[in-house]
Amino acid sequence: KLQEESLEIFREIGETRSEAITLCSLGDVYRAAGEYKKALEYYEMSRELAFQVGDPIEEVNALWKNCLTLEAIGKIPCAIPLAKLALDICENIRSPLAKVIR
Repeated sequence: KLQEESLEIFREIGETRSEAITLCSLGDVYRAAGEYKKALEYYEMSRELAFQVGDPIEEVNALWKNCLTLEAIGKIPCAIPLAKLALDICENIRSPLAKVIR
């Protein structure tokens, strides 16, 4: 509930980066609860906002969590293009996260 309230506040004040981070956190909550479809929706919303505000690390975070969720529900082929996109972003910004994704 607290995260949902925070999300509303961030939306009201136009704090888009914080909104993206909170959406990703809410995705984590839904994934932990086994609500994978809802988790995927939140990760995608987070990724889109992170892209809009130019935060590649948060975009990679949302993409990677999307991949983990897809893997958990047996949709590995759907996760592969997202993992490749996350890797491309990491390599473009020279992030050490690229080693983790590989």
